[in-house]
Amino acid sequence: MKPLRWVSGGLLWLVAGVLSALGFLLSITIVLLPLGVPLLMLARRLYSLAAHVVLPKAVFHPVREVRRRAGRSGRSALDRGRAALGARPPRRRGRRRGWSRRSRRRLLAR
Repeated sequence: MKPLRWVSGGLLWLVAGVLSALGFLLSITIVLLPLGVPLLMLARRLYSLAAHVVLPKAVFHPVREVRRRAGRSGRSALDRGRAALGARPPRRRGRRRGWSRRSRRRLLAR
């Protein structure tokens, strides 16, 4: 699987190189500038995609990868530790229920 990723990343990199060279050539002339600039932007995205294909997930999203590997075990261990100390568990962030005082006042003031 890894050699396939390397080959596909290399091909994407070569296509991006050709598109960027073509974009530079088209951008030299003022008339073809509207064609050259989008080609350069496409080449930049292809370079990024080639890097995404070749490199592992943990390089691009290290925090997300750590959270995925830890799962709920880290959060539940923290809650158990706080409970052992007698501290109140943190309020879970999520969708708020009900109206806040401020929004109720605004609604009634109309």
